[in-house]
Amino acid sequence: MPYVERVTKAGNTIEIERYFTSRYKKKGISRGDKVKPTKEEQEKVNTRQAERKLRILINANYGYGDYHLVLDYIRRKGEPDRTPEQMRQDIDVFLRECRTGSSVAHGSSISLRPAVRPKGYLVSVFL
Repeated sequence: MPYVERVTKAGNTIEIERYFTSRYKKKGISRGDKVKPTKEEQEKVNTRQAERKLRILINANYGYGDYHLVLDYIRRKGEPDRTPEQMRQDIDVFLRECRTGSSVAHGSSISLRPAVRPKGYLVSVFL
Protein backbone atom coordinates (compact mmCIF):
# COMPACT_ATOMS: atom_id res chain seq x y z
CA MET A 1 0.00 0.00 0.00
CA PRO A 2 1.54 3.33 -1.02
CA TYR A 3 1.08 5.36 2.13
CA VAL A 4 3.28 8.43 2.44
CA GLU A 5 4.34 10.13 5.65
CA ARG A 6 5.27 13.82 5.56
CA VAL A 7 7.06 15.25 8.62
CA THR A 8 7.27 19.05 8.86
CA LYS A 9 9.28 20.79 11.58
CA ALA A 10 8.33 24.44 12.06
CA GLY A 11 9.52 26.23 15.19
CA ASN A 12 8.58 24.20 18.25
CA THR A 13 5.97 22.14 16.40
CA ILE A 14 6.31 18.91 14.48
CA GLU A 15 3.50 18.12 12.08
CA ILE A 16 3.13 14.52 10.86
CA GLU A 17 0.79 13.78 7.97
CA ARG A 18 0.03 10.27 6.75
CA TYR A 19 -1.91 9.98 3.53
CA PHE A 20 -2.63 7.52 0.75
CA THR A 21 -1.48 8.06 -2.82
CA SER A 22 -1.88 5.73 -5.77
CA ARG A 23 0.77 7.55 -7.83
CA TYR A 24 3.75 7.04 -5.50
CA LYS A 25 6.85 5.74 -7.34
CA LYS A 26 4.93 4.86 -10.51
CA LYS A 27 6.70 5.15 -13.83
CA GLY A 28 5.34 6.92 -16.86
CA ILE A 29 2.63 9.00 -15.18
CA SER A 30 2.44 12.50 -16.61
CA ARG A 31 0.06 15.38 -16.10
CA GLY A 32 -3.04 15.52 -18.23
CA ASP A 33 -4.23 18.53 -20.19
CA LYS A 34 -6.41 21.13 -18.47
CA VAL A 35 -9.93 20.35 -19.56
CA LYS A 36 -12.41 21.78 -17.06
CA PRO A 37 -12.48 24.65 -14.57
CA THR A 38 -11.58 23.98 -10.93
CA LYS A 39 -14.14 21.86 -9.08
CA GLU A 40 -15.40 22.65 -5.58
CA GLU A 41 -13.58 19.62 -4.19
CA GLN A 42 -10.27 20.86 -5.59
CA GLU A 43 -10.96 24.35 -4.23
CA LYS A 44 -11.37 22.79 -0.78
CA VAL A 45 -8.05 20.97 -1.21
CA ASN A 46 -6.36 24.21 -2.32
CA THR A 47 -7.80 26.07 0.69
CA ARG A 48 -6.61 23.32 3.04
CA GLN A 49 -3.09 23.50 1.55
CA ALA A 50 -3.05 27.31 1.88
CA GLU A 51 -4.07 26.99 5.55
CA ARG A 52 -1.30 24.43 6.09
CA LYS A 53 1.33 26.69 4.51
CA LEU A 54 0.21 29.66 6.62
CA ARG A 55 0.21 27.52 9.79
CA ILE A 56 3.76 26.35 9.08
CA LEU A 57 4.91 29.90 8.32
CA ILE A 58 3.45 31.24 11.57
CA ASN A 59 4.84 28.35 13.64
CA ALA A 60 8.30 28.80 12.12
CA ASN A 61 8.50 32.56 12.68
CA TYR A 62 6.50 33.19 15.85
CA GLY A 63 6.44 31.49 19.22
CA TYR A 64 5.76 31.82 22.90
CA GLY A 65 5.66 35.43 24.09
CA ASP A 66 4.65 36.91 20.72
CA TYR A 67 1.45 38.87 20.35
CA HIS A 68 -1.60 38.00 18.27
CA LEU A 69 -4.04 40.88 17.78
CA VAL A 70 -7.39 40.92 16.04
CA LEU A 71 -8.30 44.45 14.99
CA ASP A 72 -12.05 44.77 14.54
CA TYR A 73 -14.33 47.63 13.56
CA ILE A 74 -17.48 48.84 15.30
CA ARG A 75 -20.41 49.08 12.93
CA ARG A 76 -22.45 52.24 13.17
CA LYS A 77 -25.84 52.70 11.59
CA GLY A 78 -25.86 54.84 8.47
CA GLU A 79 -22.10 54.56 7.89
CA PRO A 80 -20.77 52.38 5.06
CA ASP A 81 -18.28 49.59 5.81
CA ARG A 82 -14.61 50.40 5.38
CA THR A 83 -12.98 49.46 2.10
CA PRO A 84 -9.92 47.18 2.03
CA GLU A 85 -7.73 50.18 1.12
CA GLN A 86 -8.99 52.12 4.15
CA MET A 87 -8.43 49.09 6.38
CA ARG A 88 -4.86 48.68 5.03
CA GLN A 89 -4.21 52.37 5.74
CA ASP A 90 -5.58 51.98 9.30
CA ILE A 91 -3.27 49.00 9.94
CA ASP A 92 -0.29 50.93 8.53
CA VAL A 93 -1.02 53.87 10.87
CA PHE A 94 -1.42 51.48 13.82
CA LEU A 95 1.90 49.76 13.06
CA ARG A 96 3.67 53.09 12.61
CA GLU A 97 2.49 54.18 16.07
CA CYS A 98 3.53 50.82 17.57
CA ARG A 99 7.03 51.12 16.11
CA THR A 100 7.83 54.46 17.74
CA GLY A 101 10.32 53.73 20.50
CA SER A 102 10.65 50.02 19.75
CA SER A 103 11.46 47.74 16.85
CA VAL A 104 8.64 45.49 15.75
CA ALA A 105 8.69 42.54 13.37
CA HIS A 106 5.20 41.71 12.21
CA GLY A 107 2.99 39.97 9.71
CA SER A 108 -0.52 41.20 9.00
CA SER A 109 -3.46 40.25 6.84
CA ILE A 110 -7.00 41.44 6.20
CA SER A 111 -9.85 38.95 6.12
CA LEU A 112 -12.33 39.77 3.38
CA ARG A 113 -14.77 36.89 3.41
CA PRO A 114 -18.10 38.16 2.04
CA ALA A 115 -20.37 36.70 4.75
CA VAL A 116 -18.20 37.81 7.66
CA ARG A 117 -17.32 41.27 8.95
CA PRO A 118 -13.93 42.46 7.69
CA LYS A 119 -11.17 42.19 10.27
CA GLY A 120 -7.45 42.83 10.42
CA TYR A 121 -5.18 40.16 11.87
CA LEU A 122 -1.76 41.01 13.22
CA VAL A 123 1.00 38.83 14.65
CA SER A 124 3.87 40.82 16.19
CA VAL A 125 7.22 40.28 17.84
CA PHE A 126 8.63 43.14 19.88
CA LEU A 127 12.43 42.99 19.63
